[in-house]
Amino acid sequence: MKDYYLIFITSIAIGLVIVWALAATGVVFATNSIIQKVTAENASTVTLGNPIYIAHDKVTNVTELNVNSSKALIGSFSGNATIKGIPVREVGRSLVIFRPDGSADVKGNAVIIAKDDNSKANTSFYGISYAGRNGTTVSNGAAFIHTTTSSITNAKLDPVNNLVIIFKSQADKFRNLKITGWEWK
Repeated sequence: MKDYYLIFITSIAIGLVIVWALAATGVVFATNSIIQKVTAENASTVTLGNPIYIAHDKVTNVTELNVNSSKALIGSFSGNATIKGIPVREVGRSLVIFRPDGSADVKGNAVIIAKDDNSKANTSFYGISYAGRNGTTVSNGAAFIHTTTSSITNAKLDPVNNLVIIFKSQADKFRNLKITGWEWK
């Protein structure tokens, strides 16, 4: 029968001797500085630029639920927005599930309708919400947009198909919701 404990200890000892020998010759330190240099050279910075989406919505029909023993709220919202300079109406629903630390997971969907030609896009969004100042609620997240009107040639919403938006929203105690979003390229 093999003594696995002895094999394990011997392997660790051999590994330590090899690392010690390489460190003495500077190989390990040179490798670390090469890895650090490559990581620094490949690092990129994300710049969001100007917002491409601004919405002013009203939250309505809020109902309290219990989801997996957590307090949750489900509600509707509707309002007006501009996305990539296109005036739209939007209507949707969201589910907010509260966490023990007071933050909440937010997920939902909406339909965006261009005011000019009634072309449509579906939006799914996910975010994290937390209590802000003066009774406000702030959320940060991402939205994913796909157009649904393929029968309209040159539909107004064609430029937003397959768009990903990083957003920040703020709701006041009167359930007025402002959403600002930036394109993720």
